[in-house]
Amino acid sequence: MDLSQFFTSADLAGITPGIILTITALMVLTLDIVRITRPGLNLLVASIGLIAAGYVIIQSGGGERSLFGGMLLLNKFTIFLDILYLVVGLATLVFSQGYLEKRGVEARGEYPALILFSVIGMMLMTQANDLVMTFLGLELLSLSLYVLVGFLRHNILSNEAGLKYLLLGAFSTGFFLFGAALIYGTTGSTNFNNIASAISLGAILSNGYLYLGIGLLLIGFAFKIALVPFHMWSPDVYQGAPTIVTAF
Repeated sequence: MDLSQFFTSADLAGITPGIILTITALMVLTLDIVRITRPGLNLLVASIGLIAAGYVIIQSGGGERSLFGGMLLLNKFTIFLDILYLVVGLATLVFSQGYLEKRGVEARGEYPALILFSVIGMMLMTQANDLVMTFLGLELLSLSLYVLVGFLRHNILSNEAGLKYLLLGAFSTGFFLFGAALIYGTTGSTNFNNIASAISLGAILSNGYLYLGIGLLLIGFAFKIALVPFHMWSPDVYQGAPTIVTAF
C-alpha cells in the first residue's frame, strides 16, 4: 500500500515534535505499568521529552509550510506558540514535584502523560488550518484536562470539579460540532482558506445558516475559555482542581 498518497516525509517531519511527545507519554505510562515508580522518574522522563520537542522545533526553522493537504500550517507564529506551550508544560512539571509529594501521588505516571497530551492538543490547535483539526486539538486538550481536574481521586472537591468540567465540556463540544457542520454545509469545506474564499465571494452572505454556524462555534469556544456569560462553571472547577493544574 502506497502511503505517500496520504502523507509525505515532509508532513511527518512537520509533526515530529508531536510524535516525540506522544512517544514520551507512552513511555511514562509504560514505566507506570511495569511498576518502575522511583520518585520523580516519570516527571524527569516527561521533562526530557518536552526539551527534545523544543529542540526539534527550534532546529526546524521558521519557514511557512503547509502539511497534510493544508490541514496544518506551520509558520513563525505557530512555532513561537508551540515553544511557549512547551515552556509552560515544563514549568508545570518542575513545580509539580513538591505538590504531588505532599498529596502522596508523585509516583502516578498518568499525571505527566496527561500534561504531555494537553501540550500536544494545544500545539495541534495552533497549527490547525481546518475545522476538523481544530476540533481534534481542542478535544485532546479538553479530555486531558477533564482527568487532570479530577486527578485527586480521594478529594471530593476534585471529583466534583472533574465531573462538572466533563459535563459542561461535552455540552460545549456539541455546540462546536453543530456550528462546524453548518459552516461546512454552507461553504462546502472545513478548510479555513476555502471557507474564507467562499465568504469573500459574497454568494453565501445571505444564508442564515452561515451566521448560525459561526454563532454556535463562538458559543462552543466561549464555554471552553469561560467567557462571560458562559463562565459559571469556572469557580467550582478552579476551586476543586489541584492547584498546579489550575495554574497550568
